[in-house]
Amino acid sequence: MKRLLVAFLVLGCAAGEEEVGAEAPAFADHEEASDFVLVEGVDEKADGIPARFDPNWIMSDAFFTAAEAVSADDLQAIFEETPYGQRCWLADEQINGRRAADAIAEVARETGINPLLLLTRMQVEKSLISKTARPSSQHSVDYALGCGCPDNRSCMSAYKGLDKQVKCAGDTLRKLYDASVDGTGQWRAGKRQKSLDPEWITPGNHATAAFYGYTPWVLRNRGGNWLVWNVTRKFSKAVGQIALPGGCLGGAGRPFIGAPCGCPEDCAFQHGDQTGVCHPAGLCTLPCEGTCPDASGYASTFCAAASPGDLSPGLCLPKPESVNHGCADLPNTEAREVDRYIGGSGASARTAEVCFPLSGEGDVEATPCEDDDGFEPNDTPDRPARLGHAPLIEGGLVACPSSPDHYSLTLPDAGPYKIIARFTHRDGDVDLFVYRDGQEIGRSDGTGDEEAVEVQGGGEVTLKVVGLKLNHYTLHVEG
Repeated sequence: MKRLLVAFLVLGCAAGEEEVGAEAPAFADHEEASDFVLVEGVDEKADGIPARFDPNWIMSDAFFTAAEAVSADDLQAIFEETPYGQRCWLADEQINGRRAADAIAEVARETGINPLLLLTRMQVEKSLISKTARPSSQHSVDYALGCGCPDNRSCMSAYKGLDKQVKCAGDTLRKLYDASVDGTGQWRAGKRQKSLDPEWITPGNHATAAFYGYTPWVLRNRGGNWLVWNVTRKFSKAVGQIALPGGCLGGAGRPFIGAPCGCPEDCAFQHGDQTGVCHPAGLCTLPCEGTCPDASGYASTFCAAASPGDLSPGLCLPKPESVNHGCADLPNTEAREVDRYIGGSGASARTAEVCFPLSGEGDVEATPCEDDDGFEPNDTPDRPARLGHAPLIEGGLVACPSSPDHYSLTLPDAGPYKIIARFTHRDGDVDLFVYRDGQEIGRSDGTGDEEAVEVQGGGEVTLKVVGLKLNHYTLHVEG
């Protein structure tokens, strides 16, 4: 299928409009019939792709940017035994003297995107992953991802070749993602816009915005971004569970108002110019005046007048409905009739029953999260507090909801080491996560008085400690 071009991609495809989607319905002529069969059995909590298609949330940002989550050998294994029950011709293909899998993985690392996204593009464009034999048409190989091929015109020779196609597609997806992040993209998170179906879409994150920038079609069950979502799920299932950096509660599905949370990463959704906020009571919310957005799969919402001293005078809160079991899924809330917060919106006065946060009212301990211990500020991964070298014991630490603690630590030799957070669970749960080079290598999120992770190998690691309520803890590094 031929594609339009992306103007601002000075690294990539060519000059033209930002949208890459074709004028004809995207992938309507897709060859592989099994790609239109819904993929079952994928754990969205593990891999960041929703179990049900949501046109406003194709997959998580964490999955989109997981450049190291799938190795070249993982890709080669897919080529050797594809989800289509046969060996792919790419298992034997060379790109500039290397396995195709190695070249694809390298482009993914360079551009900072998940390698599976490049396989998805090859499949939805030309069904190349499901083919057993190299296509008889060299053109199908030379323009495998449609880059440099505007509609109703010949493909450009500058983008001829599988190596150039993979690089162009990787650059394009990353540029569209970054354009959503910096607010310059035509498609960007939180901005409502019509697809070419036409259907109104509000991308809930940057990954979804990037996909619509590339292919501005929904086409449920018959092409467009529905097909991108389904095929990506197919390849993700073939690889198995993918460890993703993500929220403190481990969920990688779509977050929204009323989702449980333990830190800001759990509420990484966009609405307009606003980003979701993790309330100290353990649910995602947004500041509001008058009205709040709703989303499929979540309880309807209401702009509620908040308690004095809360995050904002008005907060978007979920209503008690079956999807949250009448607020029971949000234990630090209670069903309560409250007034609408009108602010400067001009909305009419009314009341509604919502899952109202108890924190700050004496029901749940309030969470003073500024300078809560001597290692602050260390609430973000880019500002970890330095612990020094193992072994060590560090006490007097404070775990605070909505502001996780981050630490850097040097392991002087191969170990093994045991990293332990000790606390009193009845005072509030604490979870421990360990990362190396930005990738999670271990976590402990049980229900006892300590969380422990064993680590092999020396060098630098970073820790993240999350408290679901205000609590004190001690870090031990043994080995």
